[in-house]
Parts: sequence; C-alpha cells; structure tokens
Amino acid sequence: MSDDVAASTGARGPRPPVEDMLGEHLQQWFPRFVGWIVSKGGIGQHDAENIVSEAYTRVYERMMSAPEAADRWEDSDPKERTKYVRTTVANEAANHLRKQRSLQSLEDQPDEPDADADPAEIVVRAAEAMQALENLRALSQRDRDVLIPMEGASQPEQALMLGMSHGAFRTALTRARKRYAAKFPQHHPEDI
Repeated sequence: MSDDVAASTGARGPRPPVEDMLGEHLQQWFPRFVGWIVSKGGIGQHDAENIVSEAYTRVYERMMSAPEAADRWEDSDPKERTKYVRTTVANEAANHLRKQRSLQSLEDQPDEPDADADPAEIVVRAAEAMQALENLRALSQRDRDVLIPMEGASQPEQALMLGMSHGAFRTALTRARKRYAAKFPQHHPEDI
C-alpha cells in the first residue's frame, strides 16, 4: 500500500510489520472473502472484489492512523485478525446493498400517488403501522433488526447486512417472532 495513503490517514510513520502481516492476510483471504460475498447472493464478482478491496483499505487506514490498533493487530491471534477483517468486509457489503436498495427504491417510486386508494383504508393501515412500530420499540435491537425486513432484500441479503449466516438469521427471526407474539398476542409478527 502506498505512502500516500499512510500520509493521508495521519500516520506517524511506516509500520512494516503491520503492512507485511496485512499484505499476507490479503493474499490468503481475498479470494475467500470475495467468494463468501458472491455466495450470499445479490452481489456480483466485480462488486465483491471492490467491496473486499475497500474493506482491506479501511483496515489498513485504521492501522496506520491508530498506533494502538496496529499494536493490537500485531499481537493478536490470526483468527482474531480474520474475524476483524471479516466484520469489516460484512459491513462494506451491507453498505453496498443498502445503497443498491436505496437507488432501486427511488427508481421504483410512482410518479403520482394512487388516486383509487380508499382514504379510510389508508388511515387504518397507518394506525396499524404505528402500533407495530410502538410494539417493536419494546423489543431488543437484535429482535428489531431481524423482524423489520430491509426493503427489497431477501433473507440471505438481510443476513449478510446484519453480519449473520442465513441459518443464524432464520433462527433469530423465529425466536424474535415468538418473543413478539408472547408480548403482543393481539398482533401477528409475520405481518411486520
């Protein structure tokens, strides 16, 4: 990685051991992380490569700008280093998917409101939505994260955005729905 990046991050000087360790990690794990992102669905090979590159750049910038982070990196177990990079990769992938979904939802917006909509039905749906939001506020953040579907995202994509495997997401979703149903039996969590 270039000295320009280190200079732009406010680094106090080169840290060859960290650079070497991160370079070795990149060579070993780059293809695995790319494959992991592609296998989750919703992101193509080229975008996955860009995401992993950006994640490693963020890790590098963090190491060069914070000596304590670089020291922890040097002293940490290789599994902990991989876990740290994987979290950064997952966050970058989630950001990428959010941007994609936001752009897609903007494109899907109708030019004009639905003139045939029944005003009474709109009011009832709005009241139900407000009640559901109030109910969700009473739950933990993790339950809210899995119960509230991300617009346009499939379950595997939402799991990736939350840094979970699809199986862990499904388990968390089932448990959150049970907690919601126990707390608010008059509402149906599947409708959220």
